[in-house]
Amino acid sequence: MSHADIAGMKNAHKVLAQFTFDPKELSKGYADRWLRVELGSNEITVHPVTEQMKDLWTGGKGFDVWLMLQEVNRDTTWDSPENPICFSSGPLGGTTSFPGSGKTLVTSVSPTTGSVMDCNVGGYFGPYLKFAGFDAMMVIGKAEEEVIVYLDAINHRVTVETAPKESIDSHVLAEELTEMYAADELDRRNVAVVSAGRGAEHTRMGVLNFSFYDWRRRVARLKQAGRGGIGSVFRDKKVKALVLKNRGITPAWRIVESKASNEVTSQVCIECKGGNGDVSEIVAKWGADKAKVIHMLYDVQKAHGFVSSEALDTICVETGTPKGKLYHMATFYTGLSLSPDHPPAAASPVDEMAALVKMQLFQGPGDGIADPQHLTSFLAPGSVEAITRLVGKKGPDNVTPEDVDNALGASPLDVEFSGDAQGLISRAQWLAEGSCGTCTPCREGLHTLAGSLGRGDPDFARSVAHTVAQVSLCQYGKQAGAMLLEGITDCHAELAGKEVK
Repeated sequence: MSHADIAGMKNAHKVLAQFTFDPKELSKGYADRWLRVELGSNEITVHPVTEQMKDLWTGGKGFDVWLMLQEVNRDTTWDSPENPICFSSGPLGGTTSFPGSGKTLVTSVSPTTGSVMDCNVGGYFGPYLKFAGFDAMMVIGKAEEEVIVYLDAINHRVTVETAPKESIDSHVLAEELTEMYAADELDRRNVAVVSAGRGAEHTRMGVLNFSFYDWRRRVARLKQAGRGGIGSVFRDKKVKALVLKNRGITPAWRIVESKASNEVTSQVCIECKGGNGDVSEIVAKWGADKAKVIHMLYDVQKAHGFVSSEALDTICVETGTPKGKLYHMATFYTGLSLSPDHPPAAASPVDEMAALVKMQLFQGPGDGIADPQHLTSFLAPGSVEAITRLVGKKGPDNVTPEDVDNALGASPLDVEFSGDAQGLISRAQWLAEGSCGTCTPCREGLHTLAGSLGRGDPDFARSVAHTVAQVSLCQYGKQAGAMLLEGITDCHAELAGKEVK
C-alpha cells in the first residue's frame, strides 16, 4: 500500500462527531471515568466511575456487565441498536509486573446464544485505553454508513469518521490504519486497531480482531476475541474499526510495593548524546538505508573507537532497524566493540563470543556473570550453561579469560559428527535441542529440518536449512543452518527416497 493510497483514504474521511477530553492520571489503577460512543446520534460522552462501581464490580468483566445492564432490556437482541459492545481493562490493566494485564474484556449480547457473552483478548487496546484515561468504553447504536471511531490520546480527542475507502478484511485494514495514524515507523507500536472482517457480515460467529504492531516483523498482527460472535455485532453496527492512538512510548506504571516490578523499566529510544552527535550525520551519509546499517556501525567505530548504546539508539530511530538486531551486529561483527574499555571482537565466532562473555564476567572483581540474560540473548545455546558451570566450579573470583575461551570452545557448533546420512540427522537433532528458542526460524526450523531429514526428504530440508541460515536472529541459527545446508548437499543421494533409522 503506497503512501498516496493511504493519504487518499484519510482524505475521504468525513468527521461526523468530535469530542475533546482532558487528560487524566491513574489513581490506584483507575481513571475514574468511562467513554460512551452513540453511533445513531453521533453523540460522544464521558461518564464517571463511581466508588460503588469499583466496590461491587471491580473492573474488566464486571464493568462491562454493569455498563450493559444500564442499556439493555428484556426485548434486546444481538442486532438491536441498544445492544452495546463494552470494552474494559481492570485496575491492573497495563501493569508490567503482572502477567495477563494486557488483556481487554469485551462484552455484548451474543448472536450465538442470545444472552450476555464476554471474551478476553490480548494486544495493546486494553492498556492503551487505560493510558488514554478511561477504565472502559462502550459503543452503542447503529451507524448509517461505514465509520471509524478514533480515540487520540495525544491530542485528547475522540471522533466518529466515515470510512468509505478502507478495506473490510481485518488483516489488510489493520495495516492501512496503523500506517494512516502513525507518525513514523517507530510510532506504529502506539496504534491499536479493533475490527471484524468480511466473514462477520455473513455469520453469527464473527470474531473481533485486535491489532498490535510487531516491530520485528514490521507488520500489524492480530489477536482475536472469539467467543459469542461479537464481531458480528460490530459489523452490524457498521463500524469498520476502532482506532486508538497511545501517548508515545507506553508508560510502565507499576505497583510500588512489588520488588520485582521496581526492576522493570520502560523501553525508550533516546537521542544520541555525549560525544556521538555526529551519528545522525553518519546515518544520513548512508541514506538511512537499513541495508547499510553495518557500514554506519563501522563508521561510528572508526570515529569514536566503539559503538555506544546512544549511537545504537540513534541508528534504531533513524533507520527503523530493530535495536536487538543492531546489538547482534555490534556484538558479532569483527572490528566492532560496544565498550571503550574492551577491544573489538576477534575474528572467529568462538572468539567473538568469548570477548562478549569476558566483557560481562570481568567488569569488576568478584562480579560473576554480571547479566546472564544479556548473555542468553547473544550467545549460542549451551555457551551460557558452560560458563555457569565454570563459575560454579571455580568461583567467580577464580575464573580467567583463558577459562572462558576453553569453555566456549565446547560450543555445540564445534561438535564433530560422522559424514554419512545418519550422522547428519544426529547433527540436526543435536543442533535443534541446543536452540535457545528466542526466534522462530531457529526454534521451529531446526526441529522441522531434523524431522524432514529423518523422513528422507532432503529437498524440503535444504529449503528449511537455507531459511534458518538467512533469517535466524543470532549466529547460532545462522551457522547451524549453513552447516546443515552443506551436509545435505554432501549426503543428498544417500538421503533421497529412503527413510533413515
